[in-house]
Amino acid sequence: MGPYKLGAVGLGHWFKRLLFSMDKTLLTLEKGAGIFPYEAYDPPLTDFGLKRENYYQIKPGDPIPEEFFDGIDVVQIASPNRFHHEQTIQSLDHGKITITEKTYGSDRETFHKTIDYIREHEVENKTYVHLHYLNKQPTLALPGIVKRMAKNHGKIISAVGTMFEEANDEDMRRSWIFNNANGGIFMDLIHPTEVLYVGTKARFKECLDANLYMVNSKMCSDDPTGVEVWYKVEGKYYADNAIAAIRVGKGFPHGLNYKALRLTFANGTYLDVKFENALIEYTSKKRGSWRVKRQTNGDVEVLERGDPRGKTPFALMVDDVIRMIKGENPPISIDQMEEVFNIQWMFRDLASEKKMMGSWNDIREYIGNGLEKVVGDPDMD
Repeated sequence: MGPYKLGAVGLGHWFKRLLFSMDKTLLTLEKGAGIFPYEAYDPPLTDFGLKRENYYQIKPGDPIPEEFFDGIDVVQIASPNRFHHEQTIQSLDHGKITITEKTYGSDRETFHKTIDYIREHEVENKTYVHLHYLNKQPTLALPGIVKRMAKNHGKIISAVGTMFEEANDEDMRRSWIFNNANGGIFMDLIHPTEVLYVGTKARFKECLDANLYMVNSKMCSDDPTGVEVWYKVEGKYYADNAIAAIRVGKGFPHGLNYKALRLTFANGTYLDVKFENALIEYTSKKRGSWRVKRQTNGDVEVLERGDPRGKTPFALMVDDVIRMIKGENPPISIDQMEEVFNIQWMFRDLASEKKMMGSWNDIREYIGNGLEKVVGDPDMD
């Protein structure tokens, strides 16, 4: 059968990533719903065959029109996070395969209300939260590399995840994303932690300390645009008392785009993983890289290297969707999603008591520690 038919709710950032990754022999755009008139999204809507009569303009927070669900096989929920709970449930109520971008809810209560609905209605095989870093090629390669390195170099003693993005016009226009009602910058924390959870089998046991930063007040003057957090982590490949330091932020000076992971093993050997941004993935064959290194007398030696190739994260998402339509399970289970997001909620609980930092010295230290992949000593006082 096929191609199957997609209905998209929210025609912005995440929708465009899917749209330009779709194989039209597998999945076609049949329906769309957004808050602006059809013309505001065109192009590319006509280029991908979405007829004006199949587009539904809705006000923020309004239910999706009933007729939207007629004749479609799968729904992508890519609206602002604060609407995801209601829209996900509405789509599942209509029996549709439902892929929700980033989160079911921007706070613990709303997220778990959605999870509870999914379990109570036994629709676990019809939905999942799309965490696109899980489909990045370096993440897919990570389990095998970590297993081999733990055998040869001892267990992981520390992990550092850094995801910094420079200021850009799109984020400036999307200033609402930093509002806590949508989860804010906190939601970007999910990416390095999801990679560690799946790629290294890390289990985050405790949030040790956290800092909040005002990286760029022009993007948001009230809520943080950068976060820093330390966790105690355990797992098959982790040494006792291992720590993960995570730093994510948006709005840095031009040229500061840095998305990387470092795992340090017991004998001092370390693994550096680099992730490419979506634009580079779509316009080239680059998918990121990984290097196994050790330092001796100040010199760094590369022991192993890899430059994985393959489909982009959203092209792999289309493959996942097709498998779900055919009756297979989602790529990540409800229980796993709950564990991944509990990492987020642990941080949010601690961060609620923190004051925001914004001095140049604070920001400079924050950037330096991220770029130098420093674990540091979290202040427990």
